[in-house]
Amino acid sequence: VVTASYNKDANSPEEAEFIAKQITEESDAKRYKEHEAEFKKSVKNEDSTMSALFEIGFYVDGEEIAPESPVEITIQLVDKNGLPEGVPIKVVHFGDEKTEVLDGSEAESGSMSFKTDSFSPFAVGFDNEVADAMKTSVHISESTTYEDNVFKAIFHIEGDIKVAKDEVDDEGKIEDMFPEEETSEGETSEEEGVVDEPGTEEGAESENVEESDGIEIEEVHFHEVGAIDSIIDILSTAICLDDLGIEEVIVSPLSEGHGYVTCQHGVMPVPVPATANIAAAYGLELRLTDNEGEMVTPTGAAIAAAIRTMDKLPEKYKIKKIGIGAGNKDFKNANILRAMLIEPIAEEKEEKKWILETNIDDSTPEALGYTMECLLEAEASDVWYMPIYMKKSRPAFLLKVICEKDQIERMEDIIFVQTTTIGIRKYQVDRKVLDRRIEQIMTKYGEGKVKICNYKGQVFCYPEYESIKEICNREKIDFQKVYIEIKKAAEEKFLG
Repeated sequence: VVTASYNKDANSPEEAEFIAKQITEESDAKRYKEHEAEFKKSVKNEDSTMSALFEIGFYVDGEEIAPESPVEITIQLVDKNGLPEGVPIKVVHFGDEKTEVLDGSEAESGSMSFKTDSFSPFAVGFDNEVADAMKTSVHISESTTYEDNVFKAIFHIEGDIKVAKDEVDDEGKIEDMFPEEETSEGETSEEEGVVDEPGTEEGAESENVEESDGIEIEEVHFHEVGAIDSIIDILSTAICLDDLGIEEVIVSPLSEGHGYVTCQHGVMPVPVPATANIAAAYGLELRLTDNEGEMVTPTGAAIAAAIRTMDKLPEKYKIKKIGIGAGNKDFKNANILRAMLIEPIAEEKEEKKWILETNIDDSTPEALGYTMECLLEAEASDVWYMPIYMKKSRPAFLLKVICEKDQIERMEDIIFVQTTTIGIRKYQVDRKVLDRRIEQIMTKYGEGKVKICNYKGQVFCYPEYESIKEICNREKIDFQKVYIEIKKAAEEKFLG
């Protein structure tokens, strides 16, 4: 962590914010190159790497201002938490009269002070020993904080370590950070479960960094997401889910802020491109809020996309455990992530059906009859008409259709095309049904079909209409005789 601060005294501009602004190659290429060359010269190493360039100064309502007299500013290397041991970090201040170097190669902390009445640039970088192995992610954690009478701008430097065994010598001490695991035969093995492929957190990240940056997926290099904290987030999530034996994950809509954030690519709108691409590619639902700043990071979006297996909660469930994590940023609402282990509650066996209905006063009876036939052929559960009176005292018909949810569109197509209606109402209903089955029964008139229903230990027998009709037409017998005969034979067989 590197901080830049100044003591608020009589020389300090009143009502001013002490802010750090990142300068990138994209925002000011000429100046960036000049300071990069000066950085190499200052650390006396042409092979060194300048990772980030900042400018610190005072702003009022977004406008740069200069103090009436020089103000003493201190740049301090607070700690190197998260960086590999022995990494020679350098902080260089480019002053008007001289350039100063804060060497963090060995010391855990250190500082430099200078007086200035204008904007002062400084850079963070590394010596050549780890230049190829260390790509830093430097970002502003908070633009301004207040601690007593000290204004302080805080920065984080995080390591993204990608190194081959022969890339760094013994003095770099990086190759020992992640030792390879030895098998019983002495051969190297990879940890199962964490792989960079589509469907994993890293896979989702790489696919969408590929889309955002316009490069091949094999060439993707992670910036902020390759930092230690992001790697820990991804690994911890995978290990946690595996350890708890989680098989289904439901992700609620993700609350996102608005405005802009500063990252290695410069100033980006919220949601940043990688987050937006992941949400679009994996169907994540974002709920925009009035909070200023980023609430959903690319890492968070990638984790949500990779682990989500379901879109909605069960209608009834028990909460078994609750876990809550809080973020560092202060928003208007609680900045927390909550996870719950739930157990669905088995519901009584009830069917969900949909009813479609419409009032029709200007279709012919022939058209309505044909519409009913079409709806039944499309396997509607039931269709019927009811006589009604509509406005202007017009006799009309109320058409009602019972169907499944996945049949709604087909039923609507038939009704709109075959009738003159211009609107359809629809609503869901519960339907409780008896256990039933169709049985064949032998009678003196031949074989007939009967529906056997059970309810709380009682058995009911209902002859099937089509079967009765067939026997009546074949044997030239009236309907009631056939009905009674089939019902009597069924009751003797199934009721004893």
